[in-house]
Amino acid sequence: MTCPEGFTSRQWSAYVKRGRDLVQKKTDAQFQLGDLCLEMVPKQRNEFADHGVARVLEAFADQIGLSPRTLTKYRQVAMAWPRDRRAPGVSFSVHMIFAPQPNRFRKILNPPIDPVSGERRWTVNEAERAVGQTPHHPVSREERVNRVRDLLPRHEDAALAVTDMLRRPEVAEQVVADPSARHILHRAEMSRYQQRRDAEPIISEPPPQREPALHYSEAGRELLELLGICTTFYTQMQRVVPSLHVAEYDRKATQTLLDNINRVRAAADWCETVIKTGDTTMDEALAKLLEGET
Repeated sequence: MTCPEGFTSRQWSAYVKRGRDLVQKKTDAQFQLGDLCLEMVPKQRNEFADHGVARVLEAFADQIGLSPRTLTKYRQVAMAWPRDRRAPGVSFSVHMIFAPQPNRFRKILNPPIDPVSGERRWTVNEAERAVGQTPHHPVSREERVNRVRDLLPRHEDAALAVTDMLRRPEVAEQVVADPSARHILHRAEMSRYQQRRDAEPIISEPPPQREPALHYSEAGRELLELLGICTTFYTQMQRVVPSLHVAEYDRKATQTLLDNINRVRAAADWCETVIKTGDTTMDEALAKLLEGET
């Protein structure tokens, strides 16, 4: 038998035996209380109807110092396990886990090997596994993840926990390295973007008065070329940007895009300065930036 640090095997075995004896006494008391409740209020033909069961159990629970819910549980388990079908040495908690199972009488007679003691015996953890529940003390990664899901059924709580976990660099890196996770994040991002757009109020105002567009016959070649570049740029940006899969970009790709956007911004600022001042001089820093030099 595996024992915790600070105990000898003999000491631990003695404590375990005493504990099991106490659990057996508690199990006997729980079944006796359940049988007593069944004696007062026998099994009904239709247990889904009340038949006054709740009223009797509430009064009895109040008189003996237990909650009606506890007594109801004892009665239900005692009803599921007739006296001659209860497994000796198996706790009331395990009987309760198996109570809804149609094959409980056969199943409880075939205990698994306890990974801690090496004995063939039912523990609460093994009983929960046997009926497809997540153990309260998970061992495998799948069980641990399922346990977290059980503990966080509310979306707000789960979102808060995920946000907190993403503050751990190792967790964030593993998440962004998973293509399916990136796809989920991208879909959520696009959905949120669409919701914001749908929520924007529609303002029915007359369109602003615009200056008449410059006719091509009045513009020089260089002006037309510059206008064409600008038009192509913002038209393509309107088409491409909304469909970006940003969540799928790694750090290097993101930085490359940001560097290029910085060059575009610098070029636009330079163009604006030239138009306003007529000075077409390009300083050395700007030239290096546009050439991609660091």
